[in-house]
Amino acid sequence: MKVELRKLAIYPRMSQETTAFAADLWIDGAKVGYAKNEGHGGATFVDWTAAREQRVEIEATLKTRIPAKYKFASGVEWAIDEIVEAKRTEKETAKNDASFKRRGAKYGTAAARFDVPGEYGKETIWIEYAKGGEVAAKAQMQTKHATLENWTVIA
Repeated sequence: MKVELRKLAIYPRMSQETTAFAADLWIDGAKVGYAKNEGHGGATFVDWTAAREQRVEIEATLKTRIPAKYKFASGVEWAIDEIVEAKRTEKETAKNDASFKRRGAKYGTAAARFDVPGEYGKETIWIEYAKGGEVAAKAQMQTKHATLENWTVIA
């Protein structure tokens, strides 16, 4: 089952405890509803346009995909939130990468990002270092973060 959010709009300035967004919900190429979260810490709301039988089938299928630690959520809510968070993270990463590239061009430095396990999943860290100092910078970060993953030079 393919879950898509089309016309996804994320509102970072409105997000307080959860990510505020609005989107059309599509399953297997057909629009089945509208999804939104107002960003105040509540659950994601789905306004269904699909028939009840189809909603039950969608929910049952998506419920099987939820990892055990998220059993409090509905299958549809979990799938939507996963897509929204992936898109939000992608945008945030691109924004931070661009900022470090501008700094590198202005100050003649280089930069990299890497992931480490955090309290709520992986955490991405950006660092800036002198040009030509990648090996030393990476070694220093590996001593500080033993589980460093996905080292990516960005500038």
